[in-house]
Amino acid sequence: MKQKKVRLLGLLLAAVMLLGCLPVQALAAEDGWFYLAADWNGTLLIAPERVAYTADQTLFEALNASGHSFGPRVDNVSKIDGKAGSFIRSDENGDHDLGRNASEANIRYLRFVDNASGSRTAQPSAAMQQFIAAMADYKLEAADVQKAARTEYDAACAKYCTASDADALELYTALQNAVKQYKDALDGTKYVVTFKDQSSVWTRGDTLLAENQYGRVYEDTDKDGALSLPAGSPGTRRTLPRRCRSSAR
Repeated sequence: MKQKKVRLLGLLLAAVMLLGCLPVQALAAEDGWFYLAADWNGTLLIAPERVAYTADQTLFEALNASGHSFGPRVDNVSKIDGKAGSFIRSDENGDHDLGRNASEANIRYLRFVDNASGSRTAQPSAAMQQFIAAMADYKLEAADVQKAARTEYDAACAKYCTASDADALELYTALQNAVKQYKDALDGTKYVVTFKDQSSVWTRGDTLLAENQYGRVYEDTDKDGALSLPAGSPGTRRTLPRRCRSSAR
């Protein structure tokens, strides 16, 4: 019994030591997030994305913990990801103070623009907010969903820097519709497609896969030679045993 207690104590001490070796970031829980976007010299420098923050971080600290670099100082951001520019910034409320505690600021958008012309504003309009959110949320979709809406996303990136409010709404709508239409097709009517060999027999245990043109893979997990596929799934490719045929019902 004493030996068991000693062993248990040793395990607990090892666990404590392991936790002590973890970086602070790994132990800190995410407290919230905001949308970030930045352009430079007429190009999209940081495509809209979500930036997470912890309860004790300032906005400036959250930005520099996001995988991007902002500097040289909290009150003077003249370089982003190594690109020097005449950057101005604003959240959706018109505030540009990056020294605020991120949780207390409770913002949803933070936009940086290169104002070399002196005629631009950073505060995102309602239309630009929708546009930024749609572009950032696109990047969180599954890989096949992103491929299905890639044309619309690329158009959004290409026109971001010069988009008027009307342009932003048009690009936002196109991107949202492309994502929705593909998802609706996936969730719509499905047909069971069965596969058999030339003797009308399916050998249970054979691998059966179907992949649509965007890379979504359907697998016959029951190994019974049947797949449930969305109606009108374009470009479906199947990995089949040799000498097989298919039928839909």
